[in-house]
Amino acid sequence: MSPRTRYLLSMASLSPVHLTIVAAVMATTDQFERLTFAIPANLAWFIVVNLIGAWFIFRPIDRFFRGEGGRDSALRRIRRLTPLSVAWGVTLLVPMMSFALFVLQVFCPGCDHPSLLSFRLSMIVVLSVFCGTFLYFLIDDFTAQLKGELFRRYGISAMLAGGRVMYKFLAAFIAVGVLPISLAFLEAFVFMDIRPLQGLSSHRAFLLDLALASFMALTALFFIQRNLKRPLDSLLFSLNRVAGGDLDAKAPVMTDDEIGALTVNFNRMVDGLNEREFLRETFGRYVPEEVAKVILANRGMLLPQRRYATILYTDIAGFTTICEGMAPERVVAMLNEYFSALVEVTHRYKGVVTQFQGDALLAVYNIPIEDANHATDAVLSALEIRKVVSQRRFGDGIKLPTRIGVNTGTVVAGAVGAGDRLSYTVHGDAVNVAARLEQMNKKMGTTILVSDYTRELVRKDIRFERLGKMEIRGKTEPLIVYTVSTERDGGVA
Repeated sequence: MSPRTRYLLSMASLSPVHLTIVAAVMATTDQFERLTFAIPANLAWFIVVNLIGAWFIFRPIDRFFRGEGGRDSALRRIRRLTPLSVAWGVTLLVPMMSFALFVLQVFCPGCDHPSLLSFRLSMIVVLSVFCGTFLYFLIDDFTAQLKGELFRRYGISAMLAGGRVMYKFLAAFIAVGVLPISLAFLEAFVFMDIRPLQGLSSHRAFLLDLALASFMALTALFFIQRNLKRPLDSLLFSLNRVAGGDLDAKAPVMTDDEIGALTVNFNRMVDGLNEREFLRETFGRYVPEEVAKVILANRGMLLPQRRYATILYTDIAGFTTICEGMAPERVVAMLNEYFSALVEVTHRYKGVVTQFQGDALLAVYNIPIEDANHATDAVLSALEIRKVVSQRRFGDGIKLPTRIGVNTGTVVAGAVGAGDRLSYTVHGDAVNVAARLEQMNKKMGTTILVSDYTRELVRKDIRFERLGKMEIRGKTEPLIVYTVSTERDGGVA
């Protein structure tokens, strides 16, 4: 059903509401024969005439939905749709009620009493206020749906226009509280002399007022709760989607009051989360993801750190020979697949990859994110990397034998570079020793070498094989070096 059809049907609902009230009064005063005139008159006025005016009111919006009109004119009309609709409905109601009461005298046929003027004017005011309030909540609810449809179809979020929830509560108070009390007051002080002229006893008059008040209150309550509930349900639905990790779950701004303002701020929050996630993902392509999280959490600041950490350094054995004759695209694709596999392993063991250099990878454990078991995690990473490269082939089915060095010591980590070109890296003798250990694998015929500093901190049963003291370039004292055989074989061989 098109928005125009739904709007016209909403406006046409004024007909059964008005007819229900008039029919109840006629039935109570035994004027059934007048219904044969009242029904066609009601239909002609509140259907035909009403819909002609409603069609003109809705025309700018309908033209936009059909692709014939401008967006700005449609949005302006949407913002004014509720007051225009209410004004049009009340404009129709007042002459119809005046004609029925003063000319046809449907509420008191043949009556000519001085107090009838106040009775008729009171009825016109009460029914106009009720029907105006009814239309206000009905069309405002339709407008909320319309704004949601604009958002879903075109991504258009309606602008706020300074409304207040208090105005809706005030209208609700009038419909549910003031109108029933007004009817009771009029019955006690204005209609007392009219009821005998209408042939109504006090009992029947009370039942008539009770029926009218109940009908007004229940009708108003239904549309009031729907009007207030719809934007809140929409916002809650979007909140739950965001809580579930869907950062595309924006909510349509359905009202121009505080609920609308809350929705606008919610959408801004989602935009901020999206931007933050985009920055984290994009930043994470160029710096380690854990480092990116720390930088974003500190609003771009990453202070240098000095910490006792474990370094893992890898390099592909015979890489130059492997790449001979390979096209550059194949080399890059092969390395990307290879590094993806290694990064997955290091991340699983809380390692942070800080550097790719040619075919080498540098990972650090316990900085910038603390890891109490950094030595153990680094050695377990080395074991799994060895397992992965021994079982997998990369690129066009190429084996990439990898040498690994693991060392523990004090390092300094931070962003270094020039101007706006910074790179997060770690410095210190511990890094150099890890690189030297990786190179010594070639001489020792091993794939993993671990320093004694690291082995002493390992908190898991891993089989280490001592290879003795080794001279390390750049170190004055020889270093006790171990290789790693298997996991959970019990201590040191």
